[in-house]
Amino acid sequence: MPGTPIKTTTNKIVERERGRCPI
Repeated sequence: MPGTPIKTTTNKIVERERGRCPI
């Protein structure tokens, strides 16, 4: 399922952005 790895990558990017600029 290509949806699982894609979701994981997106989640990782979102987490990094959140930690970088916590709102």
